[in-house]
Amino acid sequence: MPGHILVVSDEVERKFLTDTLRAHAPEADIQGLADLTALNSVDAAVLKDARLVSFGTDQPLPQTMLDALGHGAYNFHPGPPAYPGWMPAAFAAYDGAVEFGATLHAISARENGGAIVAVETFAAASGASRAELARGAYLAMLSLFRRLANTLAARPGALPTLPVGWGSRRGTRALFASLCDLPPDIDEAELRRRIRGLGGGDGISAPTIWLHGVPFRHQMPGEGQSK
Repeated sequence: MPGHILVVSDEVERKFLTDTLRAHAPEADIQGLADLTALNSVDAAVLKDARLVSFGTDQPLPQTMLDALGHGAYNFHPGPPAYPGWMPAAFAAYDGAVEFGATLHAISARENGGAIVAVETFAAASGASRAELARGAYLAMLSLFRRLANTLAARPGALPTLPVGWGSRRGTRALFASLCDLPPDIDEAELRRRIRGLGGGDGISAPTIWLHGVPFRHQMPGEGQSK
Protein backbone atom coordinates (compact mmCIF):
# COMPACT_ATOMS: atom_id res chain seq x y z
CA MET A 1 0.00 0.00 0.00
CA PRO A 2 1.14 3.61 -0.41
CA GLY A 3 3.33 4.82 2.42
CA HIS A 4 2.11 8.38 1.92
CA ILE A 5 -1.21 9.82 0.75
CA LEU A 6 -1.34 13.49 -0.23
CA VAL A 7 -4.85 14.96 -0.15
CA VAL A 8 -5.57 18.18 -2.05
CA SER A 9 -8.92 19.78 -1.20
CA ASP A 10 -10.65 22.82 0.21
CA GLU A 11 -10.25 23.19 3.94
CA VAL A 12 -13.90 22.38 4.62
CA GLU A 13 -13.50 18.77 3.35
CA ARG A 14 -9.88 18.16 4.27
CA LYS A 15 -10.33 16.70 7.76
CA PHE A 16 -13.12 14.36 6.64
CA LEU A 17 -11.07 13.11 3.68
CA THR A 18 -7.85 12.57 5.61
CA ASP A 19 -9.60 10.97 8.60
CA THR A 20 -11.51 8.57 6.35
CA LEU A 21 -8.37 7.48 4.50
CA ARG A 22 -6.48 7.14 7.79
CA ALA A 23 -9.14 4.76 9.08
CA HIS A 24 -8.37 2.45 6.13
CA ALA A 25 -4.58 2.84 6.34
CA PRO A 26 -3.63 3.86 9.91
CA GLU A 27 0.07 3.18 9.28
CA ALA A 28 0.27 5.51 6.26
CA ASP A 29 1.43 9.11 6.46
CA ILE A 30 -1.55 11.16 5.27
CA GLN A 31 -1.09 14.87 4.61
CA GLY A 32 -3.62 17.52 3.60
CA LEU A 33 -2.49 20.10 1.03
CA ALA A 34 -4.18 23.35 0.05
CA ASP A 35 -3.49 23.07 -3.69
CA LEU A 36 -1.43 21.25 -6.29
CA THR A 37 1.42 23.76 -6.16
CA ALA A 38 2.19 22.50 -2.64
CA LEU A 39 3.47 19.29 -4.24
CA ASN A 40 6.58 21.17 -5.32
CA SER A 41 7.73 21.33 -1.70
CA VAL A 42 7.26 17.59 -1.02
CA ASP A 43 10.47 15.57 -0.82
CA ALA A 44 11.18 13.32 -3.82
CA ALA A 45 11.51 10.25 -1.57
CA VAL A 46 8.01 10.87 -0.22
CA LEU A 47 6.57 11.30 -3.71
CA LYS A 48 8.08 7.98 -4.80
CA ASP A 49 5.94 6.13 -2.24
CA ALA A 50 2.91 8.45 -2.44
CA ARG A 51 -0.53 8.62 -3.98
CA LEU A 52 -2.18 11.97 -4.67
CA VAL A 53 -5.93 12.25 -4.04
CA SER A 54 -7.52 15.47 -5.23
CA PHE A 55 -11.11 16.44 -4.42
CA GLY A 56 -12.49 18.71 -7.12
CA THR A 57 -9.24 20.22 -8.39
CA ASP A 58 -9.54 18.93 -11.97
CA GLN A 59 -6.26 20.47 -13.15
CA PRO A 60 -3.50 18.83 -15.16
CA LEU A 61 -0.10 18.13 -13.60
CA PRO A 62 3.30 18.24 -15.28
CA GLN A 63 4.35 14.82 -16.53
CA THR A 64 7.48 15.03 -14.36
CA MET A 65 5.32 15.28 -11.25
CA LEU A 66 3.03 12.45 -12.41
CA ASP A 67 6.10 10.27 -12.98
CA ALA A 68 7.41 11.13 -9.51
CA LEU A 69 4.25 9.92 -7.74
CA GLY A 70 4.81 6.20 -7.21
CA HIS A 71 1.13 5.31 -6.70
CA GLY A 72 -0.52 7.69 -9.13
CA ALA A 73 -2.61 10.85 -8.93
CA TYR A 74 -6.41 10.83 -8.87
CA ASN A 75 -9.13 13.46 -8.83
CA PHE A 76 -12.82 13.50 -7.92
CA HIS A 77 -14.58 15.49 -10.64
CA PRO A 78 -17.98 17.13 -9.87
CA GLY A 79 -19.64 15.81 -13.00
CA PRO A 80 -20.02 12.62 -15.05
CA PRO A 81 -17.67 11.73 -17.95
CA ALA A 82 -20.06 13.42 -20.42
CA TYR A 83 -19.13 16.79 -18.86
CA PRO A 84 -15.36 17.23 -18.53
CA GLY A 85 -13.75 20.51 -17.56
CA TRP A 86 -14.84 23.54 -15.62
CA MET A 87 -18.27 24.00 -13.95
CA PRO A 88 -19.87 20.88 -15.44
CA ALA A 89 -23.20 21.51 -13.69
CA ALA A 90 -23.70 24.72 -15.68
CA PHE A 91 -23.38 23.03 -19.06
CA ALA A 92 -25.44 20.03 -17.98
CA ALA A 93 -28.26 22.29 -16.75
CA TYR A 94 -28.11 24.23 -20.02
CA ASP A 95 -28.40 20.94 -21.94
CA GLY A 96 -31.31 19.76 -19.80
CA ALA A 97 -29.37 16.64 -18.76
CA VAL A 98 -31.52 13.85 -17.31
CA GLU A 99 -28.55 12.24 -15.54
CA PHE A 100 -25.61 13.73 -13.66
CA GLY A 101 -23.03 12.57 -11.15
CA ALA A 102 -19.34 12.46 -10.24
CA THR A 103 -16.20 10.82 -11.63
CA LEU A 104 -12.95 9.53 -10.15
CA HIS A 105 -10.19 9.73 -12.75
CA ALA A 106 -6.44 9.66 -13.07
CA ILE A 107 -4.92 13.12 -13.29
CA SER A 108 -3.29 13.73 -16.64
CA ALA A 109 -0.75 16.14 -18.07
CA ARG A 110 -3.44 17.10 -20.61
CA GLU A 111 -6.48 19.27 -19.93
CA ASN A 112 -8.91 16.65 -21.26
CA GLY A 113 -8.35 14.49 -18.19
CA GLY A 114 -6.96 11.05 -17.55
CA ALA A 115 -8.40 7.55 -17.55
CA ILE A 116 -11.66 7.07 -15.67
CA VAL A 117 -11.59 4.87 -12.56
CA ALA A 118 -15.18 5.04 -11.29
CA VAL A 119 -18.45 6.91 -11.84
CA GLU A 120 -21.46 7.57 -9.64
CA THR A 121 -24.64 8.91 -11.24
CA PHE A 122 -28.09 10.05 -10.22
CA ALA A 123 -31.27 10.89 -12.09
CA ALA A 124 -31.65 14.63 -12.58
CA ALA A 125 -35.04 16.26 -12.16
CA SER A 126 -36.56 17.70 -15.30
CA GLY A 127 -35.40 21.29 -15.71
CA ALA A 128 -32.86 21.05 -12.87
CA SER A 129 -30.85 24.22 -12.36
CA ARG A 130 -27.08 24.56 -12.18
CA ALA A 131 -27.25 24.89 -8.39
CA GLU A 132 -29.39 21.76 -8.05
CA LEU A 133 -27.06 19.68 -10.22
CA ALA A 134 -23.99 21.04 -8.40
CA ARG A 135 -25.44 20.02 -5.02
CA GLY A 136 -26.21 16.55 -6.34
CA ALA A 137 -22.71 16.22 -7.80
CA TYR A 138 -21.12 17.18 -4.49
CA LEU A 139 -23.08 14.47 -2.69
CA ALA A 140 -22.14 12.00 -5.43
CA MET A 141 -18.46 12.91 -4.98
CA LEU A 142 -18.70 12.22 -1.25
CA SER A 143 -20.49 8.92 -1.88
CA LEU A 144 -17.90 7.90 -4.47
CA PHE A 145 -15.09 8.81 -2.10
CA ARG A 146 -16.57 6.68 0.69
CA ARG A 147 -16.97 3.78 -1.73
CA LEU A 148 -13.38 4.02 -3.00
CA ALA A 149 -11.63 5.13 0.20
CA ASN A 150 -10.23 1.68 1.00
CA THR A 151 -8.94 1.23 -2.55
CA LEU A 152 -7.30 4.66 -2.54
CA ALA A 153 -5.72 4.07 0.86
CA ALA A 154 -4.61 0.45 0.57
CA ARG A 155 -4.19 -0.61 -3.06
CA PRO A 156 -0.65 -0.04 -4.39
CA GLY A 157 0.27 1.10 -7.89
CA ALA A 158 -2.03 2.33 -10.62
CA LEU A 159 -5.75 1.79 -10.05
CA PRO A 160 -7.79 -0.18 -12.62
CA THR A 161 -9.77 1.95 -15.06
CA LEU A 162 -13.07 1.70 -16.92
CA PRO A 163 -13.50 1.51 -20.72
CA VAL A 164 -15.28 4.87 -20.64
CA GLY A 165 -14.19 8.06 -22.40
CA TRP A 166 -14.73 11.74 -21.68
CA GLY A 167 -17.27 13.82 -23.57
CA SER A 168 -16.06 15.83 -26.53
CA ARG A 169 -17.09 19.25 -25.20
CA ARG A 170 -14.92 20.50 -22.37
CA GLY A 171 -16.38 23.17 -20.11
CA THR A 172 -14.32 26.37 -19.99
CA ARG A 173 -14.71 29.91 -18.70
CA ALA A 174 -14.60 31.14 -22.28
CA LEU A 175 -17.50 28.90 -23.30
CA PHE A 176 -19.47 30.02 -20.24
CA ALA A 177 -18.80 33.67 -21.10
CA SER A 178 -19.97 33.14 -24.68
CA LEU A 179 -23.29 31.74 -23.44
CA CYS A 180 -23.66 34.77 -21.16
CA ASP A 181 -23.72 37.04 -24.22
CA LEU A 182 -27.46 37.07 -24.93
CA PRO A 183 -28.48 38.21 -28.44
CA PRO A 184 -31.33 40.79 -28.51
CA ASP A 185 -33.48 38.45 -30.60
CA ILE A 186 -33.05 35.41 -28.34
CA ASP A 187 -36.24 33.33 -28.15
CA GLU A 188 -37.91 32.44 -24.86
CA ALA A 189 -36.92 28.76 -24.86
CA GLU A 190 -33.22 29.53 -25.38
CA LEU A 191 -33.30 32.32 -22.78
CA ARG A 192 -34.74 29.95 -20.19
CA ARG A 193 -32.10 27.32 -21.05
CA ARG A 194 -29.32 29.83 -20.49
CA ILE A 195 -30.70 31.17 -17.23
CA ARG A 196 -31.14 27.59 -15.98
CA GLY A 197 -27.51 26.79 -16.74
CA LEU A 198 -25.77 30.09 -16.13
CA GLY A 199 -27.71 31.22 -13.07
CA GLY A 200 -26.43 34.62 -11.97
CA GLY A 201 -23.03 34.06 -13.56
CA ASP A 202 -19.65 32.92 -12.29
CA GLY A 203 -18.50 36.11 -10.60
CA ILE A 204 -16.89 37.38 -13.81
CA SER A 205 -19.47 36.78 -16.53
CA ALA A 206 -23.25 37.02 -16.09
CA PRO A 207 -26.13 36.61 -18.54
CA THR A 208 -26.21 39.99 -20.26
CA ILE A 209 -28.22 41.53 -23.07
CA TRP A 210 -27.23 44.84 -24.69
CA LEU A 211 -29.90 47.28 -25.80
CA HIS A 212 -28.85 50.57 -27.41
CA GLY A 213 -25.40 50.20 -25.89
CA VAL A 214 -26.71 49.61 -22.36
CA PRO A 215 -26.02 46.24 -20.65
CA PHE A 216 -28.81 44.52 -18.73
CA ARG A 217 -27.53 41.71 -16.51
CA HIS A 218 -29.56 38.90 -15.03
CA GLN A 219 -29.43 38.46 -11.26
CA MET A 220 -30.67 35.49 -9.29
CA PRO A 221 -33.14 36.27 -6.48
CA GLY A 222 -31.28 37.77 -3.54
CA GLU A 223 -28.25 38.94 -5.50
CA GLY A 224 -27.34 42.58 -5.15
CA GLN A 225 -29.74 43.13 -2.25
CA SER A 226 -28.65 44.66 1.01
CA LYS A 227 -29.26 42.69 4.17
